[in-house]
Amino acid sequence: MLYKVTSVHAPECDAGIAWDSIGFVWPVAEAELSPRDRAHPALSSFDSPFVFDPAR
Repeated sequence: MLYKVTSVHAPECDAGIAWDSIGFVWPVAEAELSPRDRAHPALSSFDSPFVFDPAR
């Protein structure tokens, strides 16, 4: 996989959501996940770094 980026990777800003926590039925019996992806939190407990400001 290739990514086009404008800065170097910052691991402290890396985040994700557990693939099986969003209520979608995936067509796989067992997913092959990296240790990093296995450690992602469920969507219900994800603490988003983004702030929604409807006034903007």
